Amino acid sequence: EELEKSGLEYTYIEVGIFQEFFDWLGFDIKNKKATFYVDANEKIPTTSLNDIGKYTVETLKIPEARNARINIAGSFLSLNEYLEIFEKVSGSKWEVIVDKDVRHRYKNKIEPVPQFLDYYKAVLLQEGEVNLELDNDKFSFTPKPVTEFIEKLVKQAS
Repeated sequence: EELEKSGLEYTYIEVGIFQEFFDWLGFDIKNKKATFYVDANEKIPTTSLNDIGKYTVETLKIPEARNARINIAGSFLSLNEYLEIFEKVSGSKWEVIVDKDVRHRYKNKIEPVPQFLDYYKAVLLQEGEVNLELDNDKFSFTPKPVTEFIEKLVKQAS
C-alpha cells in the first residue's frame, strides 16, 4: 500500500510455489511419498526460479506490468497431476497420505501432534490464494516444462 502511494513504479509478480521447493507441496522425493494437506485435485501454480528471473526481466519491457500485478506460472497442475509426473519419472508408485487435519491437531495438541513445519505448509496451502487468470501470454518465452524440472529433482534424490 505504501509503495503504491509512493509514486515509484512497481510490479507485483505472483509466481505460485517455487518448483525448487516441491517438498512444500508434500512431495518427499527420496522416500517416494506424497503428503497432501489439501484436496489433491486442487490446481497449484509452480514456477522455477530460473523462469522467475526471466519473467522479472521481461516485465520491464511490458507497459501493462507497470504499477500492476502480474500472475505467472511455469506449470498449473493439480497435486495429483504433479504426483503422476513424479511416479512416471521415478518409475515407482508412491505412497500417498492425505492429512487435512494437520492444523487442527497442531493447535489442539492432538496426537500425533504435527511438527511446526508441517503445520506451516498446511497453512500456506490451505489459505493461499490461487489466481486462475495467468499473464503468461504477455511474455516472449515459454517456461521449461515441469517434467524436466521433476526429472532433475528425482535424479538428485537418487
